Amino acid sequence: MVAMEKSSYDPREDFRESMVEMIAANKIREAKDLRRLLNYYVTMNSEEFRGVILEEELSNQRDDQVTSELDAQ
Repeated sequence: MVAMEKSSYDPREDFRESMVEMIAANKIREAKDLRRLLNYYVTMNSEEFRGVILEEELSNQRDDQVTSELDAQ
C-alpha cells in the first residue's frame, strides 16, 4: 500500500471512496484483512481525522448489518 497526502473538503466521502478502492485493489474478503486495512488508515491519518474514520467505519458496519438482516427476511 502507498500512502498519499490529500486535502479534503469531505473527509467522510474521501475515506469511503478510498476504502472501496483499496478493498477492490487488494481483493480483501476476510474480516481480519479489513481490520488490518482500517488500522492502516487510522495510523496513517492525523488524530484530527481518526474519529471520522472510525465513525464512518461503524456506520458502514451498521448499514451492512441492516442489509444482511433485510436479505435474510
